Amino acid sequence: MAGVTKAPRGQPRWHPISALPLIGTVIDEGLKAAEDQYRLLLEAKHRPRVLDDHTVERTIRVFGETHDDLWVFDEQLVRWSKAGLTTRQRVEVDRLILQQRRMREVVEEILALADDLKATTIEAVLAKSDVDLGLEAVFGGRILDQRPAPPPPSARAREAVRTQHLNLPDGVSLSKGFDLAGTPHYAITHPALGPVGRIIIGSTPDHQTRLDAEVAGAPTDPAFDRRRELVGLVFKEVARVISYGLPG
Repeated sequence: MAGVTKAPRGQPRWHPISALPLIGTVIDEGLKAAEDQYRLLLEAKHRPRVLDDHTVERTIRVFGETHDDLWVFDEQLVRWSKAGLTTRQRVEVDRLILQQRRMREVVEEILALADDLKATTIEAVLAKSDVDLGLEAVFGGRILDQRPAPPPPSARAREAVRTQHLNLPDGVSLSKGFDLAGTPHYAITHPALGPVGRIIIGSTPDHQTRLDAEVAGAPTDPAFDRRRELVGLVFKEVARVISYGLPG
């Protein structure tokens, strides 16, 4: 991702709030490109011999560098969030914080998937014996090695993952949108319940973040209580992610 410039000795050059539209465009376009890349890799996962070693290695290198640079955008947003912002600026910074959390998730998914695809490139398949290929054709997927499973992550590592990701209830998905006044919101959906509600990101008179929640459907609907429960869980998670900041 490009957008936050680096000083001559490699340190980030932090931008004034006037650069918010530029940084917002970079983050939004970067996330869209990452999601497109992930979809392409997911298709390749089910079609062995589509990719070559060079393509997979380049994907790992490019998105590895992207992953290493994400902290710069996180820090820029945190610095802005601590400044005196207008209502519109505050709403946009909070939206971008959520976009960055999603960006981190997608990039990590890309790197994990690309690592798996190393074994299914054209060169990797050509290097396999007929026995290996026969076993995979019969039993499906790759034949895993017998090395012991890695140890579970430490408590510190689990906490790092928890604070960097939106942990949504099973089946729940979010999609961003804007109302007629331009206020951003996140629509909540569930495969069984359909539209569940939405989380609205606004601002208080003193320019602090304000979150509001709406539940879809009428209170007389038998599924209303379940929708309200899910909206409450998502509300708490969005509030946690927005309030999470990196050390200054």
